[in-house]
Amino acid sequence: MNTLKTIYDKLGDKTELAKHEVELGLLDEANILNKELIALSLNTRTTLSEFLKFKTKLLDDKTKINNLYKALDISETRLIKAESELGISIPNLRQYQITLKDANDIIKAIISNTK
Repeated sequence: MNTLKTIYDKLGDKTELAKHEVELGLLDEANILNKELIALSLNTRTTLSEFLKFKTKLLDDKTKINNLYKALDISETRLIKAESELGISIPNLRQYQITLKDANDIIKAIISNTK
């Protein structure tokens, strides 16, 4: 009987140690997950910051393209008048305006999808 009690006492100590090992293992896993979450959070902040810079640049580019488009539209009106008065042809003018309008439309589409 005394031997059985000794065996149970030893098993009890080992069981208690195993329980502490499991708890420490769970704590280690929680620490690892916490570090990964912090790294992911920092990456997300960096990505968001880069995206906002890109969006700001895109809005600036849109403004520049709009201004250029307006200037070209005014120039086109003047050149069409001069073309008819002088009897000359300006074949590429319309193509430049179409290219600027296409660029403007693309930027508008990107901006509307990022709001």
